[in-house]
Amino acid sequence: MKKLLVFLVVLAGFTTSCSNEEVVVPETPVSENPDGDDDGEDTQGGDEEGNLVGTWDLTGTELIDSTAEFSTMGLTGTSDVTGNGKDFDFQVVIGDDGNFSSSGEFTQVVNYTLLTQEESEEITISSDDILSSGTWVRDGNKVTLNNDAGSDDLEIIEISDTTLILQAPLDEERTVDEVDVRVQGNLELTFTKA
Repeated sequence: MKKLLVFLVVLAGFTTSCSNEEVVVPETPVSENPDGDDDGEDTQGGDEEGNLVGTWDLTGTELIDSTAEFSTMGLTGTSDVTGNGKDFDFQVVIGDDGNFSSSGEFTQVVNYTLLTQEESEEITISSDDILSSGTWVRDGNKVTLNNDAGSDDLEIIEISDTTLILQAPLDEERTVDEVDVRVQGNLELTFTKA
C-alpha cells in the first residue's frame, strides 16, 4: 500500500466531497466596511461581520481531530492523522463579484500510524489540487465555495483586517489500492491578507 494513502483520501475529501447543487452567488458586491462603523476594523470571530474580499496568502494548514479507519482482507485498523503545512507560496483572491481564484503551491506534512509503523509524508499541493477557482457565497460564519468539483462549506473560525482562518470538515470514504479507508476530522487553513 502506498504511503500517500491517508493524505490522498484527506485531500480528496476536502476537494471532491461536494454536492453537485449549484449555489447562487449574490448579485450585490460585498461591502468594503461590512460592520458599518467608521473604525476601519472588521469584527473578529466566526460571525456575520468581517470582509472576505481581498488577496489572502496561505500561512498555515493543520489537520485537527482527524482519524483514518482502514479495512482490507478482513483486517481493520484506526489511526490518528495529524499534519501541518510548510513552504507556503499559495494565494487566494476573493473578489467582490462573487468569484475566487487560487494560485501557487505548498507542502503538506501528514503523520499517521499504520500497523504500529509511524509514517510521515510530505506532499506538494498546488492550486489545481485544492480550491482552484470558482464562485463563493457567505452566510454568517459559513462560506460556500463552488468549483468544477462541486461545492464545499467552510466555517469561518476567525476573520479580521489581516487574518482569515477557515475550517473544512472531512468525512470521506474511498477505496485505494484495494484498501477501504474512511477519513474524518477537520482541515484548518490560515491566511494573512496580502
